Amino acid sequence: MGPEVIEGVARATGSGDYVAEKADKYYLDLPAANKYQAVAMGIPPGHIWISGDCTFCLPEKYYSYRYAKGTTGRQYGLISLN
Repeated sequence: MGPEVIEGVARATGSGDYVAEKADKYYLDLPAANKYQAVAMGIPPGHIWISGDCTFCLPEKYYSYRYAKGTTGRQYGLISLN
């Protein structure tokens, strides 16, 4: 992922601890960035649940484009108001 992606997420999300850089590569913690956005919109942090599952780490459970290095199936995320 290039720096332009990180800059775009930072513009949309604001500053936060959701980007790591290793060996000149950037890694985005998308669940953390989403949480920063939700909190900025007024959702209390205690009302936010983030799954600890990783699509790349669990290819038998989830589709992962990065893991498969190409075309995979589809999945979706859900946000709900209770």
